[in-house]
Amino acid sequence: MKSLCVGLVFLLGVGLAGMASAETITVAADPWMPYTGEAGASRLGYCVDVVKAIYEPAGYTVEYQTFPWSRDVADVAANRIDAIIGASRMDCPTCLFPDSAIGMVQNSAYVAKGDTWKYAGVSSLAGRRLGVVEGYSYDDGPLDAYIKDTDVPAVRKSSGTDALQKNIDRLVSGRLDVVVENDRVMKNALDDFGWPEDSVTLAGTVNEEQKIFLAFAPDKVTTVKLMRVWTDGIRQLRSTGKLKEIMARYHLADWEISSEQTIK
Repeated sequence: MKSLCVGLVFLLGVGLAGMASAETITVAADPWMPYTGEAGASRLGYCVDVVKAIYEPAGYTVEYQTFPWSRDVADVAANRIDAIIGASRMDCPTCLFPDSAIGMVQNSAYVAKGDTWKYAGVSSLAGRRLGVVEGYSYDDGPLDAYIKDTDVPAVRKSSGTDALQKNIDRLVSGRLDVVVENDRVMKNALDDFGWPEDSVTLAGTVNEEQKIFLAFAPDKVTTVKLMRVWTDGIRQLRSTGKLKEIMARYHLADWEISSEQTIK
């Protein structure tokens, strides 16, 4: 009996030691389905599913948070969290970026139903009330510069985790003339928020497809290790077919294989 008790105590001690040594990676995003969903939701978005599929088998607890994007960027830049999901290099210039992306995005201009205006570069926005999300980078170029220009009062920046919903509502109700958003995110938002798909009209693309990343805190001592786990993990997910399974849950394809990304 004593030997049994000693054995149980030993096993319990090993279990507690394992729990104590478990590492946590804290990642954040704003709701941006199908890429990232609301924390605690039944569907977290494929990017979050990929992060969990990489770090949890490596012994990490993944703590996923959703806040306004501007806060997410500020938090990772200040090393308060480990990484943000879905960032371009211009979203957080001081962040560290792995070689392997977490997706591809393309942004487009949208107008309300019946509006025949077409986007033809920044100059075509003259006289148009433009709705964007605070802190977003849209083209890493002239449109971003236009949005940041404090002398352009027609740019309306929405904030909060419901920023896109606010922008669509203002567009449909006539309080905005143009909204710029990712194509897949816009389609998903219209479905989620209950607007008919023809409530808005595509008015032209803003940029070529570009990569988005899991962007890491610049000065945390754990960053180099976390980036290495990411790089090895995404390679393994792809080679084993697990990445394909995750993407299929959202009716998407591996961004490295299909630039269209949507399964027909």
